[in-house]
Amino acid sequence: MRRMIQPVRNAANAIKAVSTHIQVAYDLGREACWEGVPGMVDLLDGGRRKGFLESPDTLYSIGFINIERGYNYRVIVMPSCAFCTVISLHSADRQSSLEFFNDTSRHSEYPVSALLGDGLSGPDKIDSSAYSGMTQVMVRQYFYDRKHSQDLPLPVIERSGLMAQALSGKKKISARYEVTSKFLRWRLRMLFGMKYMQMRLGDKLPRNKFVTSEEVALLFRGIKTSLARIGISTFHYLVCMFDIKESQVMRIHYRPSKNRYFAFCLNNNWMQGLDIKNREAVHLNSRQMKMDREGGYTLYVGNQDPGLGNFLDLGDCSQGVISFREIGTEGEARRPHCEVLTYQNLYETSNR
Repeated sequence: MRRMIQPVRNAANAIKAVSTHIQVAYDLGREACWEGVPGMVDLLDGGRRKGFLESPDTLYSIGFINIERGYNYRVIVMPSCAFCTVISLHSADRQSSLEFFNDTSRHSEYPVSALLGDGLSGPDKIDSSAYSGMTQVMVRQYFYDRKHSQDLPLPVIERSGLMAQALSGKKKISARYEVTSKFLRWRLRMLFGMKYMQMRLGDKLPRNKFVTSEEVALLFRGIKTSLARIGISTFHYLVCMFDIKESQVMRIHYRPSKNRYFAFCLNNNWMQGLDIKNREAVHLNSRQMKMDREGGYTLYVGNQDPGLGNFLDLGDCSQGVISFREIGTEGEARRPHCEVLTYQNLYETSNR
């Protein structure tokens, strides 16, 4: 039954994914009414909508600034419990990022800020000389507990030497059109590009196995830059296209090289979180998972909880993408090991 309704579900998910990006583009366009210093937008709208491979333990804030030569821009992130904050600039062909770590994971008393300007360098500065015009600013705040990502004030953007001035008439319409069109072009290109790669990967690489962006880039020329923009220097992203039958369960084992944050998240074929009643059952990070005696982690993906802990619920979904993210690591990421078993085989091997 799940196989029969999969095409219908894929079509519905595609419509939902595109409409979500249109909603975000509309919100960004509404904020593009102030010269140089617009407000930022919560990409996931407090969890009421979904993004693209985004997870519920992260607050994603997006805005566009009109970069002009000779001006500096400051992005201020209010104090929070985020253990990692990333502030980045994005254009069609490049990304510049700063990473701030709070190893205590306690509520910080001080804001995080970054200064953007021509020729700037330093641990809290981004050189914006390669950017001009309407440019996307993104702030990602990562939390060990998803409840800490809720009801937070959004970051603030300031521009040196200029107070916020309201645009009117044609200038307002022009600014809103430029922001909405740029965001939609970027996100939809990434959305349909990843969907195209997903379809092609089914012929090139086996399902139920994690692959790296470098492996994908070797198969598809011209996408290495766009894939690199998904990650940050100390971040590792891997994806696994799963195909799990109703009678099967996937067992994933991962042993990190260091005690760092990592997370697994279930997504549909359009890279959005699965729609099930218990939304917390589609995402697990390292603080939520139980460690085994050898320092590794084993989790189970299926439509029935085998009662062994660390369970991700597929609901009535049979195909999609498992995204894996690890933060704070350097060098090559270790690859989680996957195997698909029947529930009977799982119980037999678990009782040995």
